[in-house]
Amino acid sequence: MAGPAEQMSEDRHAIRLTHLSQEDLLEAGCLDFRLAVEAAESALLANRNGDVLFPEKIVQIFDDETQERINCLPATLRAEGSAA
Repeated sequence: MAGPAEQMSEDRHAIRLTHLSQEDLLEAGCLDFRLAVEAAESALLANRNGDVLFPEKIVQIFDDETQERINCLPATLRAEGSAA
């Protein structure tokens, strides 16, 4: 059994995933064009103001010959405390 210090370290590095169904996305307004434009505008302004961490993309190549890979484009919106 892990002690308190080990448990805290494990929790800090835990990977969390939220699965959203099509219904979840529709309820959140994903087809609401006005909401989408407002969100994009807000993110662009936050980036212009230096409130976004947006590093270079990360590429993981699994096979050099076929170039099978994953491209990751992480970003963090500081004011919202949100990263993806």
